[in-house]
Amino acid sequence: MLGGGAIAAAELTDWRKLAQGLHARYLIDDFGAGVRFLADPDGTRSATLVGSRQLGVTFTDAFFIPSGVWDEPHSHIADAHLVVAQGELRLGYGNSLDRGFAARYPAGSFLYVPGNAVHFDGAEEDTILLGTAVGPWSTDYLNS
Repeated sequence: MLGGGAIAAAELTDWRKLAQGLHARYLIDDFGAGVRFLADPDGTRSATLVGSRQLGVTFTDAFFIPSGVWDEPHSHIADAHLVVAQGELRLGYGNSLDRGFAARYPAGSFLYVPGNAVHFDGAEEDTILLGTAVGPWSTDYLNS
């Protein structure tokens, strides 16, 4: 992806060439090695692919959830739009983690999670999500 200085130096005056220079492209295989993920102790990883979590800025993150990992009930300050890129996400709403009430969302699913909605999620197989939201962003756990 080209930055401002590289764009100016390349003299990209044709809008199609400019768009090609600006776009970011990731393949599912990149999530294992090519993208810089932040790792959590439970094995989950996340990486911001585009944008930032600043006020009013749209961002897209990739998330890796290893098999067997579940996240306790929590909410986010903003709406989230998710696509299950690989695996199967399990998602339920409520104040306690109850795997029996978690719906199954296989690869290819699109989900909308409203801001401030208390939910829990997990995976029974390695799962990759792509999530888009507008900052600011926070994850607020019920039991913290």
